[in-house]
Amino acid sequence: MDRSVRFTRIYALNQMPPGAPTNHPASPIQLSGFPMRAEIHIGEVPNDILLALKCHRAWVQRVFRGGVENASELQRLAGEIPEKSVLSDNQNLIPAPTEQYWYVTLYIEDEVELPEDTSQQLLGVATRSWVVLDNPDFFNRHTDSLDQLSAQVAIAIAPYRYKWCAWDGPLVQLPTGITLRPPKFQLGRPRVFTAPPLERMELNNLQSAAQLAELRSVPMTVHFYLRAISGADRIARFFDAFRALERLCGSLADGLRADAIENSGSGAPELSKTVSAFRASRPTLRKRFATMALALNPAGADDDLHEFAKLYRWRNDLAHGNRKLEPDDAPDEETFELLHRYLAAIG
Repeated sequence: MDRSVRFTRIYALNQMPPGAPTNHPASPIQLSGFPMRAEIHIGEVPNDILLALKCHRAWVQRVFRGGVENASELQRLAGEIPEKSVLSDNQNLIPAPTEQYWYVTLYIEDEVELPEDTSQQLLGVATRSWVVLDNPDFFNRHTDSLDQLSAQVAIAIAPYRYKWCAWDGPLVQLPTGITLRPPKFQLGRPRVFTAPPLERMELNNLQSAAQLAELRSVPMTVHFYLRAISGADRIARFFDAFRALERLCGSLADGLRADAIENSGSGAPELSKTVSAFRASRPTLRKRFATMALALNPAGADDDLHEFAKLYRWRNDLAHGNRKLEPDDAPDEETFELLHRYLAAIG
């Protein structure tokens, strides 16, 4: 019997101001270009997913110790679990947040085959088939797609950034009427951030698969970008964000060379520094960034190259022990701003 499974990831955004809309007007956003159903919700976590998280937590707390025999009893216990608690529990946030937050909920819907077993009043499927879902293939088959979706949304909602990852895993709809995650536990990563009103963000571009296709071409950029936006330490975030920027210009430079040549002609004297870096004979990181800047943001290329050079010196000095700083002094915000500009431009 095929059962629906949602590979789900939930990120907390910043605190919701009193009286603000609970959801973005465009939410939910249905993705095109996917072989299966994919949705993005921005605002509140959808009720059915929230209930599934509560059921999973009640199941982990009570079933493994005994005492819950059927789905109705589990749903009763799930109803006693506070929403704020369940959206922090998976990430070991202590204490649980007391304020109300907006969330980004991403899911890709697929199916798994589970033999039905009516004698199992809790799961409704054969226990053995349920247990064997705890394997890397089941948990990881859609990780790349979720990473790309996570990055695409993060680019679209900047200057918002994810505060913590509240959930990351599959949720299987069972024939007994409950939805659970197969037995597995993962720790997450906190993130601190503030931002202007969410409902003013323009998110129509999320319905297009064009940017997603570009993000697929730079997988290591996406990897380091997601590490950076979900990190807790600002110095570590700076290093990861700069590595994402470094991998981005390294991956794109060859393909953007023709555009850079066109934009570096005699009609662009104000770009003298960037043009000089682009025409340098040595294939340096500075030249690769200059190529990307000339091709994707010629009007601001010199300013961007100046900022990149400053961040590059920071990276080298910190890596080689030539500079000391407190974590709050790390230039992660400046790196994010530059990285977001070019990630957005490639779509």
